[in-house]
Amino acid sequence: MRNSDGPLWVEYLTAMLNDADLYTFARVGATVNNSLVFRPQPDFSGQVYRYTLTEDTTEPKYDKLYFIWLGGNDIAELYNNKKYPNNNVERDRILNDTQFTIRYNLEKLYETGARYIICLGVNPTHLYPANNDKTEEFRQSYKESIMKFNERLQTNIEDLNSRHNDSKAVFFETYKLFYSFFPEQTIMENSKWHCNYSAICNG
Repeated sequence: MRNSDGPLWVEYLTAMLNDADLYTFARVGATVNNSLVFRPQPDFSGQVYRYTLTEDTTEPKYDKLYFIWLGGNDIAELYNNKKYPNNNVERDRILNDTQFTIRYNLEKLYETGARYIICLGVNPTHLYPANNDKTEEFRQSYKESIMKFNERLQTNIEDLNSRHNDSKAVFFETYKLFYSFFPEQTIMENSKWHCNYSAICNG
């Protein structure tokens, strides 16, 4: 299932890698663990489980690269779905618990032979246009949750490498990279309006 007006970032990447084969088990809108933050899509655990059932798990992994991008939907749901507690202590507890799920599934991937894993951090989604009508306090709290999630995810990756000498997992800092790509004025302008499927968006 796609949620894009054009090629996805990973499709651009595969083209840059001499049209490398691309296998995706991701589901748009998914969270890390549906028992912690629910959405109707198969969660990260379910996606990893589906992968472990494929023949790919028995093939050599020396030339295979695994990309994992998660956390953004969890944070969005915790801040925008009223069924979740409206306080930072509970949000922090839930997001911390998602890291245990991530750790478990990173180990599952390692057990299948995955060695080259790139986990992308959550980008500055507190500045999405959907949050433009929220208070500054709301956006600041949202931002802090992103930063904490990314820090814990990076620690998870470092822990995986420390447990396994042959693991080459990497945490990719999308949050800071986003700010290095775009001037702050452009970021703030884009936080206030949506492209509405225009051919060319600002920036």
